[in-house]
Amino acid sequence: MATTDEQNSHTNARPQLVNGYVAMAFDELATLLELQGESPFKTRAYRVFADLLRELPESISAVLARGQLEALPGVGKAIAGKVEQLARTGQIDALVRVRTEVPPQLMDLLRLGGLGPAKVRRLWQDAGVTSLEELRDACRDGRVAKVVGFSPKMQEKLLPLVDAALATSRHVLLSEGLVIAAQLLDDLSHAGAKVARTAGALRRGTETLEEIVLVVAGLSPVEAARAIGDAGASEADGVESDAVERQGRYEIALEPIEAWPPAGVLATPAGRAGPRIRLRCVAELAVAEAMLVETADAAHLDALERRAAERGRTLHELAASARDEDEIYAALDLPRTPPELREGGLVEVPEALLPTRGVRGVFHVHTTWSDGTGSIVDMARAAHAAGFAYVGISDHSRAASYANGLDEARLEEQAAALELARREVPEVVILHGVEVDVMADGSLDLPDDTLARLDFVVASLHTSFQLDEATQTQRILRAVSHPLVTILGHPTGRLLLGRPGYGFDVELVAAAAAANGTYLEINASPSRLDLSPPLARRAAARGARFCINPDAHETRGFGDVALGVAQARRAGLRSDQVLNSQDAATIVQTLRARRATARAKLGLAS
Repeated sequence: MATTDEQNSHTNARPQLVNGYVAMAFDELATLLELQGESPFKTRAYRVFADLLRELPESISAVLARGQLEALPGVGKAIAGKVEQLARTGQIDALVRVRTEVPPQLMDLLRLGGLGPAKVRRLWQDAGVTSLEELRDACRDGRVAKVVGFSPKMQEKLLPLVDAALATSRHVLLSEGLVIAAQLLDDLSHAGAKVARTAGALRRGTETLEEIVLVVAGLSPVEAARAIGDAGASEADGVESDAVERQGRYEIALEPIEAWPPAGVLATPAGRAGPRIRLRCVAELAVAEAMLVETADAAHLDALERRAAERGRTLHELAASARDEDEIYAALDLPRTPPELREGGLVEVPEALLPTRGVRGVFHVHTTWSDGTGSIVDMARAAHAAGFAYVGISDHSRAASYANGLDEARLEEQAAALELARREVPEVVILHGVEVDVMADGSLDLPDDTLARLDFVVASLHTSFQLDEATQTQRILRAVSHPLVTILGHPTGRLLLGRPGYGFDVELVAAAAAANGTYLEINASPSRLDLSPPLARRAAARGARFCINPDAHETRGFGDVALGVAQARRAGLRSDQVLNSQDAATIVQTLRARRATARAKLGLAS
């Protein structure tokens, strides 16, 4: 997954189909067909192709240009034809057709935890529910409980999730916004833009987005609008006259993606109503100022304006002749503030702020031993390919029966499999761990003597989210205080745009974790990004340290680590506060020493 600033390095080139964007289109087609009742066997080919695209090391456009689409695994004439059509016309006819047959707002329901295509189809067919608003009404009048596969209890649980989803109905995940922006940047670059860069909340790395901001130089507002799909854009149609002019620099606010462009592939994942696209068209000399102004939030900009006023100038005056953002900060006698920290006024930038590529290895990785899709060898090779020096395998424990969790005997078998994998993939250090369930009383799902044989332990809550805050706090305190627990996984249990986290006293848990040497996870899975930066800052203030992990269930999951790093940087974390900023030799030594201490505390033989 490219970081936001890495996406900003675009130059003029042939038009490209961004792999992730095409993958989203095929995922959407598969989902819509499932909502129509198609067999999963029929739609699986589209999903497999989407996964292939996300891991393809070259552009699908390059493969298409060589005429080798059907040489890719699992790609036949039907899929190849759809890709060719997309490259030629900007749309897939089958996707356009099925979008007219399935109520588009049904896709919003899939954001809710526990609702897959089959259940959403039942709500649609049996209760007439086609949107979040209608689902809220159906929950309130009791219709949901009468649908096959639902119950009064499920109906009760759904209502607050629906209300939360309605409040963020136009938001997309950071990962989705990056993919959308990548395609738009490429379109603008091909149209002749001399500069095309991401700004706004996307560049700051905010977990979810309701607006995607792009700074463009070298195109007029009309040309820019046409480049990204508004074929009818013209001065006569009011594009330029309706644009907002800021000191001679235009911005264009396009409609949310749900209607833009009509019938095109450019839609948010699964056809959801999406974020607004805003283009800031400027002269090349004004790019530095535009990037600063469009990236920072209002509080940060206000602080900069006040600092400029203290020098008898305006921010615009100081920025007008700047070649880059560094020069603007220098004119204000400030060090450059990284994009991730341009929120909430001026902040002190740590000298040792975690670098964007500051994670050297990862833990919390699943394999086919539980609910992952790659073998130990597959995941180890993928970790090495992603540039990591070590990888911690941590499949689910036995309580997670839904995920084929491991008991003591299977963990022992897995240890033998890891030894073989270490010989097969010597380029990366493979560590053995487990993601052990924290039970409702705070105890762990596996006995101490089993956990003590592992290199590390990730302890996570997967059930009993409904406990009150005081009880939940005591439960987590017991877990993070256990000598053998290395990392508290996805600490709040939230699912972005789907499920709020459970409540607990963050300060108490952070202090206990610090006292026990337990690390709090910043889970980099796009739908989690948990802990949030505000909570991580509060935890850090109580002495807690952290570990950034992908929670990878497939090989492409290692690319998500960049998203977790962005959250750590937004929290202002230093490298010395992040466990996996250390090299492999130090990590191995740290884990061995920690395990020996834990064994001694528990009275276990070494």
